[in-house]
Amino acid sequence: MSLLPPLRKGQRLDLGFFGRIIDTINFLLNLTVGPGLQVQRGGNGWSLWVDKEKIGGGGTENCTGGTLQEIVQTQATDDNDDWSRADDDCPVSLEVITDIEYNQTSHILAFRTRLLTFDRCGKLKEIAAEGEPTTITEAEAC
Repeated sequence: MSLLPPLRKGQRLDLGFFGRIIDTINFLLNLTVGPGLQVQRGGNGWSLWVDKEKIGGGGTENCTGGTLQEIVQTQATDDNDDWSRADDDCPVSLEVITDIEYNQTSHILAFRTRLLTFDRCGKLKEIAAEGEPTTITEAEAC
């Protein structure tokens, strides 16, 4: 649907213009929205807002509780633990590498990590500060 252009003084109105007005009115009268939204027509125009009760299964989802599952990382190993919201009904935490640094004075390659914690529904709840550096390797003088 295209918007109606504003009327200009002295403009002649043809049947096509009135047809577009009728199409626009019919569109607005039949306006519908999907789950989680509400639309209301009032004296001051149209209002559109989020209906929190209809988002996420009616707002009844319980994301609290459960025993925390830690996804561990062991350097130089192929860790195979995983987490799926569909299969694991528990909160989860994991470390992610956030900073890799090579020190030209000490010749140490190191990284820092942050711990991310998610609730049972997989929603991010906390991001921890970076920890102490973990050495990846240290070069030796030749």
